Amino acid sequence: MQQPYPRGMLRLLSAILLSAAVLGGAFGDATASAAPVSGGRMEVTLTVEVAGEADAVVAHLVDIGGGEAIVGLAPLGAGEWGGTTETEVSNLVVVFEAIRAGGGSDMSEPVTLATLGVDPGFLGLEGSGTTGAPQEGYSESTLRWGWGALGLAALALALLAFWAAGPRSRDASRE
Repeated sequence: MQQPYPRGMLRLLSAILLSAAVLGGAFGDATASAAPVSGGRMEVTLTVEVAGEADAVVAHLVDIGGGEAIVGLAPLGAGEWGGTTETEVSNLVVVFEAIRAGGGSDMSEPVTLATLGVDPGFLGLEGSGTTGAPQEGYSESTLRWGWGALGLAALALALLAFWAAGPRSRDASRE
C-alpha cells in the first residue's frame, strides 16, 4: 500500500506545524494528554483557556492524510474549557474555535498534540518530535545552489528597486 504523502513531505509539514506552537487570538494556555486504550487507539484530553465570553468552544482534530473530528469542550470555570475524545494514535493537528453570541467565532493557530504536551514517543514520533536539518549538513551541491538562488533573489530585488525608482529620477531631471 502506497502512502498518500511522501515521507519527506510529512516531515516538512510537521516542522512547519511544530513551529506554530503559540495559540493566537482569544486563546491562552492549552494542554493535551493521552492515555492508551485497546486496539491502537488513545483517549485524548484537551484543555484551553479562552479570553472573554464564549457560548461554545470546540476542538478540530485533523489527521494529516486522514479525516477530521470535532470535539465539543465543556466549561471548566474561570475561562477554561476541556473535553475528552478517543481516536487512533497519531500526532493530530488541533485547532480550537470559540463560538461567540451572534454567530462570530475565533480560531487558534494550528498546533499538534506533541506541542500541547503529549509524549512524542507515545505518538510514535522519532526523537523529540521536532524535525530539523540533517545532522551531517547539506551537500556541497546543495549549498552552491542555495547561495546561487540567494544571489539571484538579491539581484532581482535590486533590479526591481532600480526599475521602480528610475522613472521618478528622469521626471525630476526634466523640470
